[in-house]
Amino acid sequence: MDKKKRAYFRREFARRTAAARWADRIFFALLVWVVFYGWFLTQMANTLAAAILASLSALTCVTAAALFRSIRFDKFVSKHTEQLKKQAVLEHLMILPPNSVMDVLLSSDPALKGIHGVAVCKNGFVARFPNGRKCMCALLQKYPSEKVTASELLELRRQSEAEGCTELWVYSTAEYANEAKTIVKSDGFFARLNSRDELITLAEKLELIPDEDAVNRAVEARIREKQSARESVKKGAFIPSSAKRYVLCAAGIMAASLVTGYRIYYTLMAGLCLAFAAISWRNGRIKPEKDTPADIG
Repeated sequence: MDKKKRAYFRREFARRTAAARWADRIFFALLVWVVFYGWFLTQMANTLAAAILASLSALTCVTAAALFRSIRFDKFVSKHTEQLKKQAVLEHLMILPPNSVMDVLLSSDPALKGIHGVAVCKNGFVARFPNGRKCMCALLQKYPSEKVTASELLELRRQSEAEGCTELWVYSTAEYANEAKTIVKSDGFFARLNSRDELITLAEKLELIPDEDAVNRAVEARIREKQSARESVKKGAFIPSSAKRYVLCAAGIMAASLVTGYRIYYTLMAGLCLAFAAISWRNGRIKPEKDTPADIG
């Protein structure tokens, strides 16, 4: 595992930055040392010996905690990697031609093994079973983070009834909205909503599992997404229109310092607000200069 990928997993595992993680570890080590030092002082009068024993005990606890954290981290990496693989499978199925997805279903779904005929239709195909019943199998290739709406399923139900089908089987790369799960179950009409995990299982039977490169690309995409989100937050905090608000905030803090008496602390906070105001004002001055076209002639 390369450094960039490991840093991503660390960040996802702890939900904190590297600086925050190190601060937590240092605080934990100091807290454990203080607890052991205080306990050893109750057992002996020699402060140096108590400090040495506390240091050894704290080191043992920190090592044990690091080992336990490493085991949890390895389990998280394995689980998160499987999730990334499933995401890659869904994205692969999402961009496949409908005929290719239909081949996946017909080749791997045991419920479709006994059909006698297949007729391609809009949004999927109609399967005929030996007992004469007809079933419409709908393929919804939506982005995995989206939801299958009730309106979409209602339209599929109308289409299946127009095809003379008494059953509707839906295969989707996205989850179903709560309303969608209830709208198709009425008036004796049978609808089978296959989850995306079931679709992934069908793809796994055909060994459509992405390789390590696909997982690496998924991790890199997540890293770029996280970086873009952080950049958006930074840009939103220092837009030119925020300068006035920061100045007003600084004035309010300084006024509050006269009432509370905590002048040093409040002055520092007001100074920080003024610094933010200066940065926002400077961004407003720089942007027009960059956008101004060079003079010709």
